[in-house]
Amino acid sequence: MKNYKKYLCISWMLCYNIVLNAQEQKLAIQDVIQWKKKHTLLNGKSELPIKKFGSKLVLIDFFTTWCTSCIASFPFMNDLQVKFNEQVEVLMVTPESRTVVEKFFGKNDYVKGNKLPIVIEDKWFSESFPHKGVPHVVWIYQDTVVAITGKDMVTTENINKVLNKKDIINWPVKNDFAVDTAVDVDLELEDRYISTFGSYKIGYPLQYRIDSASQKIAYHMTNVDVIPALLYTLGLEQKLPLMKKERVILNVRDRDRFTNVDSIPKSFWMQKNAFCFSSEWPRAMGSSKRHQALLKELTNRLGIRVSYEPRKVKVWVIKPDAKKRINASSGYMELGYWMTFLEITNPQLPPLMIEGIPLETKVVSSYEVSDLPSLKRAMEANGLKVEKGERNIDCLVIDDN
Repeated sequence: MKNYKKYLCISWMLCYNIVLNAQEQKLAIQDVIQWKKKHTLLNGKSELPIKKFGSKLVLIDFFTTWCTSCIASFPFMNDLQVKFNEQVEVLMVTPESRTVVEKFFGKNDYVKGNKLPIVIEDKWFSESFPHKGVPHVVWIYQDTVVAITGKDMVTTENINKVLNKKDIINWPVKNDFAVDTAVDVDLELEDRYISTFGSYKIGYPLQYRIDSASQKIAYHMTNVDVIPALLYTLGLEQKLPLMKKERVILNVRDRDRFTNVDSIPKSFWMQKNAFCFSSEWPRAMGSSKRHQALLKELTNRLGIRVSYEPRKVKVWVIKPDAKKRINASSGYMELGYWMTFLEITNPQLPPLMIEGIPLETKVVSSYEVSDLPSLKRAMEANGLKVEKGERNIDCLVIDDN
């Protein structure tokens, strides 16, 4: 009897260690998750309601307070939770400390009224689902990992596909650790440049990389689309402003090749239109000449002509209001930083220009802005005004060959 009990004890310990060790490894699609119940939550609680996770679709949404797109999506994720209340659990996860998160949540409009559970100071979820960039979304249905994607894939349509057990095998996978297989070709002996151009690589992350060895410098772009690739190449030589859509002039027949005209999830659009490009150049060329040659080679591969030049574009101009005094006494954010934040989080807004005001002017930025009326109200509260106008600003101009 004693031997039998000893055998049971050893067997239980072995099974426990197998389960524990399996969960300590990173989880992939089709793996079964062993939920950990206790975590540090922003609301002061220490346990997740994991008993109800097994029957639902759980969306683990990794974020940070400095990720503007993560924060801007909080209202959308809250709405999804309400819409799919009995079928979906949205779980927000961040590695950041309570102090950082509470301070940010106390002053940001996008997270006001948030009802979603937030795991803070996270290690366990991040170790289970390693990633480099956020947003990063893990889809777990009935305790099985069914997808790992970017935030663009989180739509009502895609949630219904998972709940109805539709085939999602061809969904793009967000894998920040896939290794680009592009190999440098005898960098030391070759005197001429080498260039390769290929289609989208399934399972590889978007990546820009520069390698150097001896007398060669190699540029690699993996799963990039046309406009960001061109801006990256131009940016090697000069500092670019925030390139909003108004700064990109498309004189092309097939616009869908350059921008997502049909508004399908970006991951699907990238599978169709993204590409991989590698090019190696002699170091002796000098950086400016090499960057110009790289741009020429890339545009030749794409079959387009490109220029970066001033064009007249519609903008909104922030100016001092002669009838009011700038209310800087209670301000805590520099105007230049705030306008950049607004442009990043509100892609629907045109370029914002600041005239007649130092960019470092401190203003009160705790106003929700999404359109011209709301921007005017926010500016008026700071003794400023907004006017529609046109200005000559630097633009990326793309023409068909």
